[in-house]
Amino acid sequence: MKKVRFNHSFLKTGLCVVCIGIAAVSFSMFFQITSAATIYTIPNNGTSDHSDPNVVGTIAWYFNTYGAGQEYRLSSSATYSIESTLNLPEGATLTKTAGSSARIEAGNGCSNGVMLEMGSGSTVKGWSESDRFELDGNRQAKHIIEALHGSNLTIKYCTLHQTKNDYLDGEDPRLHLIVVKYSDGVLIKGNLLRRAGCEPKENGTNWAGAGAAIYAPQNKNLQCLENDISYTLTAGIDFTGSFRVNCIGNGIHNTGMNKLYGGPSADGITAYHNQLGCTNLEWNINDNLICNYYHHGIHVSGKGINIERNTITNGLEHAIRLYDRYDPHDCSSDVLISDNYLSTGGDGFSAVVINYYEAGTIQLSGNTGDTNDIVWGSNTCSCN
Repeated sequence: MKKVRFNHSFLKTGLCVVCIGIAAVSFSMFFQITSAATIYTIPNNGTSDHSDPNVVGTIAWYFNTYGAGQEYRLSSSATYSIESTLNLPEGATLTKTAGSSARIEAGNGCSNGVMLEMGSGSTVKGWSESDRFELDGNRQAKHIIEALHGSNLTIKYCTLHQTKNDYLDGEDPRLHLIVVKYSDGVLIKGNLLRRAGCEPKENGTNWAGAGAAIYAPQNKNLQCLENDISYTLTAGIDFTGSFRVNCIGNGIHNTGMNKLYGGPSADGITAYHNQLGCTNLEWNINDNLICNYYHHGIHVSGKGINIERNTITNGLEHAIRLYDRYDPHDCSSDVLISDNYLSTGGDGFSAVVINYYEAGTIQLSGNTGDTNDIVWGSNTCSCN
């Protein structure tokens, strides 16, 4: 079978063998620059609510005063507290002074809210993996960062953690760290993502809820690269229904933890029941380290998928599940599963299960580990 080729470039430069390691991948994205941004430095000044635009010198005041296309840097090595959502203007950059420990923290007023809404062309960034920019949900915010219907969005070298975790009986909230939907041109790279609604999950058996590190459905040209993800109620990375995706070099562990509380679970990497027919999805899911997952390692379906050089171990269920379990089922075709290291799941689950597929178009080669533990389902389909 001819291997699917994509119009994206990436370079694998290394792969750690420990679970929490992350493969080093370089990737470049190019955006048109129309004018040089002015850099505005924002001191803390002991302000109690940096989301109040009516107080001179707050983050929100700077956003409202100087607007789109500028760069805003938090200059104090201090906590910038907010009580409502910050709205990052279009084309603007939010960061901190390099080397400082400036951070944004959600207060009680952010309960069930979003910490930061991104406009098109905007960026939230730190400077490197050793100098990240921190946004702390403080067990108050529902989401840390959200972007809807945007374009050319960048989130890189940030520490994003601790969405709300203490709901009442019978509630079913969504508690993702990053939410990006209906957007085109998204780079999420080099972030440390922790504790989406869990670890701990307070009163956890009495409410359901979902919480992914990256919830990014129905986007185009999505790049999830080199992120370090752990402790999620449901998925590590969810890009269901997205088109043209590179999910490369991520370290993903302790996902689907709702399983421990009897709630809905999800996978390390998940994107199935895309409902896109036989569209060529153009997905690369490569060089990821996935372990300690409480559902499946990778669960996907559809046409035009490469799953290569991943290490998937120590999980509860299947390492790879190529299988849309909902009706109408995606027909999986033109899928390459190669050079992965796979282990059998617990409780008798096979390493790989494949179902609702086009015969003769699923290629497995060069995989190691429990490579004989593959189950082919009886349901076939056609994408001709």
